[in-house]
Amino acid sequence: MTAIKFGKEQKEAILSKLKNYCEDELDLELGQFEAEFFLDFISDNIGNHYYNKALEDAQQIVTQRTMDITDAIDEMSRIT
Repeated sequence: MTAIKFGKEQKEAILSKLKNYCEDELDLELGQFEAEFFLDFISDNIGNHYYNKALEDAQQIVTQRTMDITDAIDEMSRIT
């Protein structure tokens, strides 16, 4: 799987949230490098689980919509 990459603004926002969380909830102050290493760890080891779950959810939606369209076409076929 390809590594998860974020744009500069996204990464800065994520790092800010991560640093704030660690400070507020864990009483742990992270420097910029520590936060970046922590984010890399999360992305490399946990991010793929969230990514795969999002793909599964999207696949379920596409499958359901396809079934709805198929049902609508079948209904139209019965009318004519």
